[in-house]
Amino acid sequence: MDDCSKMPYPDQASAKTALQHILGKDRGEGSKLPKRVYPCGTCDGWHLTAKSLSGKTPPWDRDPNWVRPNS
Repeated sequence: MDDCSKMPYPDQASAKTALQHILGKDRGEGSKLPKRVYPCGTCDGWHLTAKSLSGKTPPWDRDPNWVRPNS
């Protein structure tokens, strides 16, 4: 497992909890807030991103029990 520069969460549930916590705080106008979670292929953790989803909904957003396939 390699390191990356982003804050890793150990699983999807932890990342979603952190996302909800961040979104629940009162932020000023123009703040760049995360919008969703995604699995990292570098550190094998989960991260938050402010990027909007474009295209098909990824499998981890469709299934809360999604597990990364072994490569």
